[in-house]
Amino acid sequence: MSNVRFITWNMGDNSKSKQLWLSELTQKPEWASLFDPDTADVIVLSTQEDHRADSLPEALASSLLSGWNVHTSIVKGPLDVLKKPFTVKLFVFTRLNRDDYSVREAHVCFQKQLTFCSKGTAGIALNFADGNQLVLMGSHFPISPKEEDLGYQRRIKAINTSLRNVFDQLALTNRRNVVALWGGDMNFRRNTPVQGVVVEDQLSHALSALDSPFMEAELMFPPTCKFHACTKKDCPTCRSRSDEEFIEKCYDTHREPSHCDRILYYVEGESVDVTPKAYRSWVTAGTSVEISDHNLVYADFKIDFFSV
Repeated sequence: MSNVRFITWNMGDNSKSKQLWLSELTQKPEWASLFDPDTADVIVLSTQEDHRADSLPEALASSLLSGWNVHTSIVKGPLDVLKKPFTVKLFVFTRLNRDDYSVREAHVCFQKQLTFCSKGTAGIALNFADGNQLVLMGSHFPISPKEEDLGYQRRIKAINTSLRNVFDQLALTNRRNVVALWGGDMNFRRNTPVQGVVVEDQLSHALSALDSPFMEAELMFPPTCKFHACTKKDCPTCRSRSDEEFIEKCYDTHREPSHCDRILYYVEGESVDVTPKAYRSWVTAGTSVEISDHNLVYADFKIDFFSV
């Protein structure tokens, strides 16, 4: 294994059917560039607020990624009939030899509303026969608009709960090398207080305060939320450029425009090397992305496990 693409997207209660997704994926070359089979050996899709049952991944599996292995972990969300956007899903597409690895899955809910889970973390581990391991996690962290820090401590608790109930359950102690990729709508904010002191970026502050072994490539793209989403009648034209430049009028300024959608990585072992190759926001496919109040984010990693 050498190349992994991790994609995270808060879909903004996207309700497209599989057939509509199939039509869009096959007719718009922009989608094909994002899910290009020549890009990676493993493609990871972490979605939030997709209230339909797996429609995008099913369409991918039958079109652009046909013939790939598909592994799934889902934090149980509401039935479609409830029309609620709260689901956390993780899909791992691989074209690796299925005989070379086994799969484990774990997930945790850390916030419930009524009978369904509104925030959580889903995880999948690929355990390779040579003793190496790739752990993949997708999350949606809580936010509390009534609090000055917008629920910073709730997100810290979500990090710790995810590590304890997902990462620690999947990261086997007898593995020679472990690489973890963790992405999602983490809901940390820019220029927002932590314990009464404004910090430039809450997630960077949290990783430092927790002395976390998870790292992040340099942020080189504009904030990914909270945007004015498209409606059936209107779509702000600035959305089509919002992955390239900060355009203030394109955001809902009731909240500080922030990098809510993040991808982190973790490396453990003496015979493994991980190189971040790209870390970008993406809105190229038009209305499907712009209908959400978040831009999609993806990251490419080159992972080399060395023999000893």
